Amino acid sequence: MLRKFVVVVVCGLASLVAGCTGEKKGALEGLEKIKGACAENDKDLAKSIAEGLRKTNKVFEKAFGAAIEDKGGSVNYCSPLLHSEVQQRIDHGTEL
Repeated sequence: MLRKFVVVVVCGLASLVAGCTGEKKGALEGLEKIKGACAENDKDLAKSIAEGLRKTNKVFEKAFGAAIEDKGGSVNYCSPLLHSEVQQRIDHGTEL
């Protein structure tokens, strides 16, 4: 009985970690798409990608939301400082 319980817990944790890793990978890939749009000087596309990611990717939403929190005013989606902060928050968690 205990052996089955341990197997179930380990499998559950493994699937949870795999899911989080996929979200993190998707957030980083999305950030690269935003940077690409900015490199092409397409700020509207960068904004559209960011807003879409915020709706579909929890990791990106937390990192991006924390990065723009308390900044006030409008968001510059092509700011290299914003990109850097979002990437750090994705890599290391939102509490920086």
